[in-house]
Amino acid sequence: MNDFQKGYDFFQKNANAFVGVNEGDAYVGTVNDEIELFAKTLNDKFSTNNAGIEQLKGNIAEFWEAGTFNINAAVKGSAEHATVLESTEYGSVDIQVKSGDTIIADAGSKFYKTAAATLKQQAKNARESFHDYQLKGGKASFDEYCSERQITDPNAAVYGGQVRLVPSEQLEEIKTLLQHKIATEVMIRPEQVQRYKDTLNMLNDRLKGTNGTESVPLDNATAKELAQIAKENGVTEDKLREMGISTEQLIDYSDIFNQAMKAGVTAATISLVLKVAPEIYKAISYLISNGEIEKEQFERIGLAAVSGTSEGFIRGTVAAAITASCKAGLLGESLKSVNPTIIGAITVVTMNVIKNSIEIACGKKTRSQLAEELVRDMYVSSCSLVL
Repeated sequence: MNDFQKGYDFFQKNANAFVGVNEGDAYVGTVNDEIELFAKTLNDKFSTNNAGIEQLKGNIAEFWEAGTFNINAAVKGSAEHATVLESTEYGSVDIQVKSGDTIIADAGSKFYKTAAATLKQQAKNARESFHDYQLKGGKASFDEYCSERQITDPNAAVYGGQVRLVPSEQLEEIKTLLQHKIATEVMIRPEQVQRYKDTLNMLNDRLKGTNGTESVPLDNATAKELAQIAKENGVTEDKLREMGISTEQLIDYSDIFNQAMKAGVTAATISLVLKVAPEIYKAISYLISNGEIEKEQFERIGLAAVSGTSEGFIRGTVAAAITASCKAGLLGESLKSVNPTIIGAITVVTMNVIKNSIEIACGKKTRSQLAEELVRDMYVSSCSLVL
């Protein structure tokens, strides 16, 4: 069975690459799925909304923060997920990030024309919120207002403890305004200082998770543009690409390497089994002779698989990295549509070598026939790579 062993050796060195190919393809597919869902959500939510663009951009911002966070979570391979809660209750959370049942972060998004206006909304206390309530026709007294909303400290920030998301172009100005507010109020109204400190500490232009996952910062101009497009049901993947939301713009090589490492672990598992060629040879020989395999022999083969994982790990990792790079557009737009099975074509060839080697062992084929079919398979595979 020397020919079979040679064919098998060739196969076990390359077969695990196909695992990496599939892992890489699935990885980029997951990111693309999130981008498609993001575009669909924006169109579904806002195409029939009659609100003006200035008002609508604030709602768009919430879905942008959550949607781009979830896309990045797919890029990072994170289980964290952001959801827009769409609540209008006092102090309600706009966006919640969870990992399973565990809450990672609560966030509120405010998008106003000026930094001062955005700051006022993000840092407002109960008294300022009550004033807004009166302007909208509310008739309750301040005490009744607080009682109904279970407010115990009228000076506390309405959105205390929440991440305060603001337009990216306003972030630094709002920080400066807050620092000035704190320095001023500490001298004249010290009871107001804490809400400004809380706002400053929680201020950001992006939603962040615990493992590097984050949303894409959004500015007022982009929010308004996206609001107009969404009202017309026109948010497409091409439009999102113009705004920086695509696989080639969001996936970098460090992300691909991390995912490829995970694929490499799977490939290493296969390599553990395949590397023990002498024991597998004996098992197949027994199967050919008797038509069955003893359970104890399988168990012994598994225990014998204690070396040779490094090569399988590296091969699976490289295969996944190449596939993900192509799909993400990092190697050029034309390679994004490469079929992952082509990248794994060499493993198909080696599979055929195994099949032919078994037939040689059974006396159904000669070594010259194996060589002839191997040349044919390599030619077909080469053509497929060219195509």
